[in-house]
Amino acid sequence: MAADPLELAELLRYPSSSSGEHRASLFIVHGLGDSARGWAPPGRQLAAAFPGLHVILPTAPNQPVTINGGARCPSWYDIYGLGADDKIDIEGLDAAAAAIVPLMEAEAEKVGWENVGLMGFSQGGVVTLHVMLSGKVPKIGAFIALSAYLPRSFDDHGIPSVDDSVAADSSLRTPLFHGHGDFDMVVKYEWGKATADLLTSLNLPLTFETYEGMGHSLCDLELVDIKAFVRKHLIRDDA
Repeated sequence: MAADPLELAELLRYPSSSSGEHRASLFIVHGLGDSARGWAPPGRQLAAAFPGLHVILPTAPNQPVTINGGARCPSWYDIYGLGADDKIDIEGLDAAAAAIVPLMEAEAEKVGWENVGLMGFSQGGVVTLHVMLSGKVPKIGAFIALSAYLPRSFDDHGIPSVDDSVAADSSLRTPLFHGHGDFDMVVKYEWGKATADLLTSLNLPLTFETYEGMGHSLCDLELVDIKAFVRKHLIRDDA
């Protein structure tokens, strides 16, 4: 049974005008308690760096979050705890994906799946990984997960490996960038590295980057690396 999609609180788009060249679309999915507006500055930077790139930022609805004592805040799914062994809210992840995937489909109708990318930070990074691993979309231009990890309980739901039986147009064959700061006190670096090691062992096309001294945030160097990844896999030019 398909999950009912979350009702998005807001949707931002850069550039705001639909006129002009439209070569590719990149979605940015924020973390717990944040919003599209919180990620508008890097979103605008990315849109400005690549003429023809449209950056789309959805905001999650306010809903109760267990780790916050049941307090409501913008959240893509419930979080029971921040630990390598904590249970993960698969039903909530499915509902988040059900809200985002149709938006991706609409962009793919305009520019083609190979020119659509999905990027997420922290909780949004988990949504990004879930969309990739669950095969909810075909192969796209790029997945980007920042300061994110998969609890070991995610293994219970099956993480596929990439071998000759995996179709060429599977989402599992999409290039994945995974960045994490080694001073992250919220989503611990070792959890993110363990996730990257697991996905690499399953032959996913993953690039993992460590950012020395970076906490649970985005730094200038990581943004430079993201731009390079977007240029290579989504924009695909040599400039």
